[in-house]
Amino acid sequence: MKFTAQNRRLPRRVCALAMTFVLLLGAVTFAFAGGVMGTPDGEWNNNLIHRVNLGVSPTNFTFYLTEEREQFSFEILFSAQKSEADFYGKILTATLSGLDYDYLSWTPSGIASTPYSPKNAVLPVEDGVARTWSWYASYTFTADKAEIYNLSFDIRFVSGKNLENAEEHLLSVPITVSVVDKRGLRPAITEAEKITSFEYYTDASVARYNAALASARALLEDTAVVSQVQLDAAISELNASVSSLTYKSADYTALDAALKRVPSDLSDYSPASAKRVTDAVNAVDRTKRIFEQDSVNAMTQEINAAVDALVVQNFRLILPEDGSYTLNEKSGYITDIPDDAAELTGLTANFGDVSVTPSANGIGTGTAINIVYKGAVVKTVYVSIPGDIDGDGDADNADFLMIMNASVGIIELSSAQAAAADLNGDGAVDAIDAATHQLTYPS
Repeated sequence: MKFTAQNRRLPRRVCALAMTFVLLLGAVTFAFAGGVMGTPDGEWNNNLIHRVNLGVSPTNFTFYLTEEREQFSFEILFSAQKSEADFYGKILTATLSGLDYDYLSWTPSGIASTPYSPKNAVLPVEDGVARTWSWYASYTFTADKAEIYNLSFDIRFVSGKNLENAEEHLLSVPITVSVVDKRGLRPAITEAEKITSFEYYTDASVARYNAALASARALLEDTAVVSQVQLDAAISELNASVSSLTYKSADYTALDAALKRVPSDLSDYSPASAKRVTDAVNAVDRTKRIFEQDSVNAMTQEINAAVDALVVQNFRLILPEDGSYTLNEKSGYITDIPDDAAELTGLTANFGDVSVTPSANGIGTGTAINIVYKGAVVKTVYVSIPGDIDGDGDADNADFLMIMNASVGIIELSSAQAAAADLNGDGAVDAIDAATHQLTYPS
């Protein structure tokens, strides 16, 4: 329904001179929606068209829809003035097209002679001077969705040097009315504000959430012009920031320390104890979050317990890499040591410590190299130097005599001595070994 309302005009005419001054400054007015200030801007003003100065402002309006269906109002200030006092000018109609508005109200503004509406308004001359007439066109419309209305304020008028030469003209001024749907903003903010504790979330995700929420709150309260695209982007970012809040990782510091205790090679341990360690390591889950710290602690405890329970089943003597010792892998004896060694040094073990017990005659055949683990001797490797039977480290005539006596059963040799005496390697100590000794180690 459209009609021209003429009530409430008289009080405005009291302000005629003041409004004329405003008009000359640019005639900026405001729009309102449901009692809330709108955001008008733009003007089409003081343009000489066919001997008539015409002005229309504002030309852009933005309203914010916060209810299911709302009624909005805006005002356009329209002004007209002949360019010269002796010219002829008449406004025929001024209409807004492109909007199905509910109400239209014209209200004169400016000088006292201004008629109630611009329809058929012959532009005035007072005291020989062309005067300006202006009117407020107040439009009320109803909206229930976001929309941009591209309207046209159409002015039909006649003008000319005189009435006889006057011609009809049409001027169309673009008017844009934007309705931005804010209805989704409040629910999004309300949902986001349900999150009240942030101690479990990462700093980066919390920072994104705070920025998005602050932006959304500002859009909810701010009257600055914002497009539907901007508003929808803000809602989308707020929702995304909520869903992307990321829990902090659990603390894996102690677990990493436990993993450093795991031997790189488990082949020296019993299969059962090595398997327990392997299973504990394979069970590590790096995806646990801060509120699952107990689960990480349990993993750590199991790794430490499995490492502590490892059972060594293979103790190995480790020789220096300088070649000063020789270990016969087949016999298991140390068959060469540094010359004239007063003690054996540089020997280590894969587990535990190494101690050396010399033979009765010093460092030589029969010297025991012990691997000591947890206070007990767990393995002994003996020195057995070919030709050195008495254990003094030298192959000499005394050793020859011991081979001779052993070959006829007068004395019994230890296993290390027997290996040192068996010079031909046939597994027996006999006259051949004695002869070989004489030839190999002459006195």
